Amino acid sequence: MIYTTISKIKDSLGDKKDMIIADIDDNRLADIIADQSAYIDGYLRIRYDLPIDENNPILERICLLLSKTEIYRLFAANDIPETVKEQEIQARKELEKIQKGEIIIKKDTNADDEIISKPTYHTEWL
Repeated sequence: MIYTTISKIKDSLGDKKDMIIADIDDNRLADIIADQSAYIDGYLRIRYDLPIDENNPILERICLLLSKTEIYRLFAANDIPETVKEQEIQARKELEKIQKGEIIIKKDTNADDEIISKPTYHTEWL
């Protein structure tokens, strides 16, 4: 399941977008998103039947943050801003909480995709 989009990744990079992804085509960005979405699914499959609704805002945000960090890693010569590093750490912690059931994204494996619990996160990181 793919949890974010190329346009959302580009938007999240803001002013640095042109500098960071100038030489990256959309196919490569799609590959990065797919890789991070598969990483997320690795955490989810222990607790949930896959696929999860691709419009889940918690998973979309986590995928966005992980993808953005990977783009910096691959194409910005590891010059990753501290805020981006912190976002990645927070996203991975949220995945661990989802896996442990501390953040519930579905009522159970047979329920609708209703979100009944949301993590606390910093909107200034988006």
